[in-house]
Amino acid sequence: MKTVLESDFKLVVGPDNGVTRQVASQHSVQHGLVGPPIDLGADLARTPRKIYEKLVRKQQLPASTPGILIIWEQNPLYAVYDPTIFVGSLRGLMSKHPQVLSIVLLQEALQGADLVRATADYTYVQRVIANPLVERRLVVPNPRFSLTASQDLMERLDRVFT
Repeated sequence: MKTVLESDFKLVVGPDNGVTRQVASQHSVQHGLVGPPIDLGADLARTPRKIYEKLVRKQQLPASTPGILIIWEQNPLYAVYDPTIFVGSLRGLMSKHPQVLSIVLLQEALQGADLVRATADYTYVQRVIANPLVERRLVVPNPRFSLTASQDLMERLDRVFT
C-alpha cells in the first residue's frame, strides 16, 4: 500500500481491503476508482519481455562492443513494487548475451526516501527528485560479461548510475 499526503492532494493506493480503507479514512480520503482486478503477473512480465525484444529480436546492441541496455519503465503499477523483483529474470536474459555489461531499469514512483542498496547481484538507488516524486534506478551487471571495459569506463558508469 502506498500513501501520498500533500496539502492539496491525498491518495491511498492498495488492495481493496480493511487496512487500505482504514488508512484512507484516517486521512479523509474517500473510497473510489474501483475497477476490475488487474492481472499484475501479466503486467510485471512486460519488462523482461521488453528487454528480450531489444536484445534478441531487434539486436540493438552490437556483439563486439560493451553495451548497456537502459529501460525507462513508465507503468504506474510499478510504483507499488520494489524493482529488485526483476533481478533474477534480468540476469537470466543477460547470461546469453556476453556483450551486455549491464541492464539499467529506470522508473518513477510516488513517495519514498533516498536509499542506496548494493549487493553482488545489483545496485538499487532511490532518489527523491521533488517530493513526492522519486526516481528509482536498478543496475544489474551481467555476471557473464566477456568483453573488455576500461577501469575509467567502469568508474564513469558507476558515477552516472549510482
